Amino acid sequence: MTQSIGGKLFSDAGQMSALNAAAGVPAGASFINGWAVEGATGKPYVENLGASAVPAAAQFINGLAFHQDGRLYVTTVAPAASDQSIGGFNVRADGALRVSTSAVDAADMFNGGWATAQTGAARMAIA
Repeated sequence: MTQSIGGKLFSDAGQMSALNAAAGVPAGASFINGWAVEGATGKPYVENLGASAVPAAAQFINGLAFHQDGRLYVTTVAPAASDQSIGGFNVRADGALRVSTSAVDAADMFNGGWATAQTGAARMAIA
């Protein structure tokens, strides 16, 4: 089963369901607070940067880095000492949100219904 939290799609366990937008956000996307989402499903668009830096042209909304087309920059690389906590989520120093694509674990914490690993990485399934 799924649920909508803040207009975005989550599993009942608290893992966000996102779409890979490394090639760009398609025309017709909806926007929630600057974040592009697929209108029909509520799945937000993200780009996993891995170890690459957030591009210089990024826009920042509440400390998180976004592409100009509305996709959120994320990284699945393990947290580092230089990370910061923004709204209870672990964010790389350049603004990329730390995410874990592993399944929700019994030891996870919840932030507004969003499961986060003990490392502070938000749980996210990226298709």
